[in-house]
Amino acid sequence: MQIKKKLNNLNKLYIIFFYFVLFINVIFITSLNASSFKITNLEISEPFKLNFNKEKVIDKGFKMAFLELASMITTSGDKKKIENTSLSTIKGLIDSFTMSDERFINNRYHVTFDVNFNKKNTLNFFENENIFPSVLKKKDLLLIPIMVDLQLDQISLYTNNIFYEKWNNNNERYYLLNYILPSEDLEDVDLLSQNSKSIEDYDFKKVIKKYDLNDFIITIIYKNNEELTILSKIQLNQSSKINSKKFENINLYKEKDLNLILVNLKTTYENYWKNINQINTSIKLPLTISINATQHKKIQTLENILDELDLVSGFEILKFNNQNVHFKIIYNGSPNKFINEVKMKGIEINQLLLNFEYKQNFKDEDFYVSDSNYYAFKLIDSWPKWGKNFLNICGEKYSGKTHLTNIFLKKFKGIKIEANCFEDKNLNEIKIYENIILDNFDQNIDEYLIYSLFNIIDQDNKYLIINSLTPINEMSFKLDDLKSRTKNCLVAKIDKPDDELMFALILKNFSDRQIIIDKKLINFIIKRVDRSYDKIFEFIYKIDEVSLKKKKSIDFKIIKEVLKV
Repeated sequence: MQIKKKLNNLNKLYIIFFYFVLFINVIFITSLNASSFKITNLEISEPFKLNFNKEKVIDKGFKMAFLELASMITTSGDKKKIENTSLSTIKGLIDSFTMSDERFINNRYHVTFDVNFNKKNTLNFFENENIFPSVLKKKDLLLIPIMVDLQLDQISLYTNNIFYEKWNNNNERYYLLNYILPSEDLEDVDLLSQNSKSIEDYDFKKVIKKYDLNDFIITIIYKNNEELTILSKIQLNQSSKINSKKFENINLYKEKDLNLILVNLKTTYENYWKNINQINTSIKLPLTISINATQHKKIQTLENILDELDLVSGFEILKFNNQNVHFKIIYNGSPNKFINEVKMKGIEINQLLLNFEYKQNFKDEDFYVSDSNYYAFKLIDSWPKWGKNFLNICGEKYSGKTHLTNIFLKKFKGIKIEANCFEDKNLNEIKIYENIILDNFDQNIDEYLIYSLFNIIDQDNKYLIINSLTPINEMSFKLDDLKSRTKNCLVAKIDKPDDELMFALILKNFSDRQIIIDKKLINFIIKRVDRSYDKIFEFIYKIDEVSLKKKKSIDFKIIKEVLKV
């Protein structure tokens, strides 16, 4: 009887384990189904002649779908780089396609195309092309176009405002911004008249609040004969920008000229929106999330969320047991952003269950790219497509200049020399190298020697990277020829760290010291520490020292003591 009871218990345990493994496998298999970028209802038309070939129509559909996708998730400048992508490459990005509503009208073949692009493969393609794509996110916003005729001394909001009348004509399918124009209202006209003398400074709050929209663009068009000056005050996702454009020889009553202006402005606004939502694929933040194995619904919900998030470049089940399921996630953003994105989808991430994986010491893959250093990183990564042979990376101490050039040397080879150690003999030494790096450059150098270096770079078509604290084109050299040469350098300035980069730097440096710190404490530090790389590292050194002396883990009290708040 006792043996039979044990066998029954063992049988029950086996059944529970079998279903648990089955459940986990269902999740794992589901996670392999990559989400897609979908281009739908694409109309294709071709003449129906004797040499009609349906395969050519399909190829045309693939090319059109790819270009439409590129128009939706890349800026106009980046799109130009991939307009001539080969058909075979495009086909490699496609998961599936459907053709429907085939018909023949007036000797033409018509068909409707739906194409699904594999999201992971597509994002990898953009990364290989040194392009950061954007999250495909549409946005409703208020557009207030104001015409100011300087000749007639007349200001128009509705009447006699061709921009108001024609703005929403001929919108492209791939536009992400949906413009809502204000309804004609005499009260708005009166407000405009009252503030006509200071229209650029007027905030339009009374007009904007009627439409329950947080996002808006105020477009002020100054017309002077055939010259236009257009000032755009853009407010999108709590991010503000002022843009100014000038156009000459424009006749607004010519459809071609008007469309030129409209397309130019809409492209500018679309680019700004895409830059806000850019997916920084160079950031590959590994995260590990542990969830109680009995919470089947929560596991499935999390997996669905991860599959939907554009900034999740991949995820897998790392391990599981009868207590926890451990997910490994690669995220193209900061931990803060991930926590907020998941929270918006309905899951609160318990900080105890979320681990940030950072390897000790900076390595190539550890270089954290943010808005502060993006331009410099992109130039380093896109060598030799610089347009010039001289690049100056400048930024304050500890901003990552040397780290970037180490990445460059590992990838493209070359020689690095300390600027204050540069001598005549180095001019011969560099001849066998295509890439030369001068580190820690300042004005305490032999100007004639550096000018000779510039000449060698020019004559032998080599590449020179100069790291400095201040831009080289702002340094006061005595030698005019050197001064002239440095003015022609490509300059990539690393700005002061933004919140995202500060979070990564603080988190990584604490991790390197085996210090576990709560996200709330990091946010507290970010708001109070000086926004400089030097001060961040100085703070980390001090707080580590204080913590060791007091033999206490880091808390609010120690942080406040070091910050002196």
